[in-house]
Amino acid sequence: MIFYGNSIDTLTEALNWLDLQDDVNASAYLPDLPAPAGLELLKKNFQYLKAAGGIVQEPSGKVLMINRLGCWDLPKGKAEKGESDAETAVREIMEETLIPEVLNPVFLHATWHTYPHKGKTVLKETVWFICTTSQAWPLVPQTEEQITEACWASKNELQEMMKNTWPSIRDVFDVSNLLNV
Repeated sequence: MIFYGNSIDTLTEALNWLDLQDDVNASAYLPDLPAPAGLELLKKNFQYLKAAGGIVQEPSGKVLMINRLGCWDLPKGKAEKGESDAETAVREIMEETLIPEVLNPVFLHATWHTYPHKGKTVLKETVWFICTTSQAWPLVPQTEEQITEACWASKNELQEMMKNTWPSIRDVFDVSNLLNV
């Protein structure tokens, strides 16, 4: 769908339209609003939150997954003041699963999404990394973060998990190419 104009009203109209779509591939095109200006409008008019997380592979190739709020997810969380994106990702992975080491974080890409929180719209940017660990450590889900399960998943298990995850998590795996190898 094409939305003309370069104001917050146009941007809000496009976001509202996207929220109403059943098709996860629906897209809004705003030809009058260059991406940098659109991003600045979003950051000024919504509650902006920066987070980081990652895909962690153990030596046999299995990937660390968590189940939060009934969906399969990757560990991630809010940045603390003064932390780099990589530091945030490593800390959050370790906190959410009690894994004792996360090695070699390499930037993968960033995802963006919005969600309602306490009557406001939150714009969340998550910076993703691919990481390793030296072994398939025992995992303990951080229940206070509503994580009910943490596991090491094989490629076949991951493909099944992708049926019950968030679109942004599928995007992370698409970019990583882990499921297409």
